[in-house]
Amino acid sequence: MKILVYPQKYALTMSSTQGIRLSAQYEKANGLGQYSANKGNIEYSASSGRLLTWDNAGGKITEKGTRAEFPSGTPAYWSPLNMVSQFSTNKQSEIPISITVSQNGTKVAEKRVIIHFDGSTFFTVEPSVDVIITDSLQLLSPNADTIDEAVSRAVKSQGKSYLAGEVVTEGHIILDSEEKDGQVKVYTIASIGWFGFENGIFTTVSGSGAIPTVMTFSQNESGAYVLLQYQEPQDGALYSGSLKKMFPQKLWPEALTEGKQYSELVIQKEEQAAAYLKSIGRDAKVSAGYVERKLVDINVEASNKLFAELTKHNSFLNSCPYWIGSRELVENGVRYIYKTTQSKTADGYDLIIFQKNKEDGSIVTESKFKIVGNEPQLID
Repeated sequence: MKILVYPQKYALTMSSTQGIRLSAQYEKANGLGQYSANKGNIEYSASSGRLLTWDNAGGKITEKGTRAEFPSGTPAYWSPLNMVSQFSTNKQSEIPISITVSQNGTKVAEKRVIIHFDGSTFFTVEPSVDVIITDSLQLLSPNADTIDEAVSRAVKSQGKSYLAGEVVTEGHIILDSEEKDGQVKVYTIASIGWFGFENGIFTTVSGSGAIPTVMTFSQNESGAYVLLQYQEPQDGALYSGSLKKMFPQKLWPEALTEGKQYSELVIQKEEQAAAYLKSIGRDAKVSAGYVERKLVDINVEASNKLFAELTKHNSFLNSCPYWIGSRELVENGVRYIYKTTQSKTADGYDLIIFQKNKEDGSIVTESKFKIVGNEPQLID
């Protein structure tokens, strides 16, 4: 089961929606790789707050309490206020919502959505593999209905091999495709990119260049595409030869000059990153290119000890940027800003400060290191 959620971050001052929209999708495998259509009833149960229905056209809002049952395909809205405008969360830091699918009176699937309250203003949904932040109400099928969508999903699925950021994006160009014996082979130039915030810019934190890639799909009885094989050329001296074995000769010129296509792939990735920011209500510069980083100006040996040795066994320090600036991480649905700054102590020594802050600027964790010669010394 997948839960489609929008927006990820909600505040009572937002007039565009009556709350956080939740839409459950349930599809059951039949053992043959096929999936049944959504049907049955969806029950939502919130530990606090109120569940609502909202008629967007007529503007009618109906309160359903903390537990409500809806026909499959009907979204529910969760609001932190009841209908007499009283806070019903009691400032809980975590609000679980259980979502249960029943068919013919039998429970067939259950998921839980966690909403985090920051104690003052914002309610933020914790994303996961099964909790998808999207402004679309279209229920996602487990397999793609078009070749283009199938390729996009296949490329994104490779993201597990890279350092994870906040959102994974992809770019692809389909050079050609061929169908044989019920399978579709697609010849592409593809690129993957994880985006995250560095120095306030939403930028690539990991990913690939333009990679000639061959993907093979089958089609199930409903016509959806299922990935069978994802193939990239071998590295080093074997690159050219392996690529020529993968691609038909007519595509060699384009496949062997894949770098010329990279700018188009970057545009696709940046557009997806910008769409993600819109979905969470964040306005920021999006750039897949290099973000300038100013390194700390201290003794080289001290720098190596501070950023290479001490970070090995300290997850907080490892999360802080190795440059003077900031990076953001979303942890359990809550955004934190990690900062590294440099200044001077009262007695003239270099001082490196690492901080983990909430969005309101309050400090969660802080470590200060006084640089004495080639030794970083932790101070209070």
